[in-house]
Amino acid sequence: GPCKKVFHIPCAGMSQAPTGDDDWFCQDCSRKEHACAYCSEYGADFVDVFPCKDNDCGLFFHEACLRLHHVDYKYAPGLIKAGNAAVSSDDEDDDDDDEQNRIPVFSCHAHQCWTCTQKDMIQLEKNERALAQKSNNKKGSRKKRKKNTSIYQCKPGRLYRCLYCPTAYHITCIPPNARFHELAVLCHEHSMTHKLPELDMNDSMQSKVESKIDEALMRMHGFSRNRSKKDKQDAWTKMYGKRGLSTNPFLPGLRGDKFDETERSLLSYIKETALQEQQQQTEDDSPAIAPTLSMLLDGNVPFCLPADIKDEVYSKPPSY
Repeated sequence: GPCKKVFHIPCAGMSQAPTGDDDWFCQDCSRKEHACAYCSEYGADFVDVFPCKDNDCGLFFHEACLRLHHVDYKYAPGLIKAGNAAVSSDDEDDDDDDEQNRIPVFSCHAHQCWTCTQKDMIQLEKNERALAQKSNNKKGSRKKRKKNTSIYQCKPGRLYRCLYCPTAYHITCIPPNARFHELAVLCHEHSMTHKLPELDMNDSMQSKVESKIDEALMRMHGFSRNRSKKDKQDAWTKMYGKRGLSTNPFLPGLRGDKFDETERSLLSYIKETALQEQQQQTEDDSPAIAPTLSMLLDGNVPFCLPADIKDEVYSKPPSY
């Protein structure tokens, strides 16, 4: 039908899939009533809600919702609302028809990236480019400069639409306040009020990628693949150290709690002094120990580069 929706066979109330020659319509298409993609309120086709002009879209909208979300549209000439269908007007010169009886024609926001089409950011970028061009002209440089391409412009690429509205993004244009995984996207307006569908991490693409990365790291450190779960955990601990603040997440295999003799003696003196002061203070409102000092007393040391980093890290680039 015109909504372009897909259904599981049991969810559609059928025992088997229809053949290719049979026309099948969902309940909304049979009643000629569809829900607005913005407000989710149902309305009669071509009377209350109107379809996007793209053939493969299938989304319907109220005209008021189009205006509210700044969707550009125009009225189709010769088409007026009549009952539950759009009919042609024979008198094209009839200007007495109210615009409220006209059929809006539009392309919804599902067919353009939200990030690439922000008008205020486009205008801001134009102003910055004009100022930069003006300053370059004043300098009078004769060097041929590289032509800058605009960030906020429509570019090709697949669009990923939000589950609850027509807002769509390129995969590289998803803003930080949106949420997504390999199954669905929640736009910046629905990320805080809705949840993403459950993702089976054991059979997900993300787990497969992480598994390949772990196997590559194991091979780099000389560990074989055919090992039990306990052996892999022991190998992981040997590569990255124990869990806690002493683990270095940026330089795998290096620990952040390596000190020379002077540093160890200083830390030992600080620990003994802090314990003595704590024993002398018996009041309930005694000042709390500083967080860093508390971690020292607990045996946890915040990350810092070890003193022998030059001996363990080969930071020099290869010779050409």
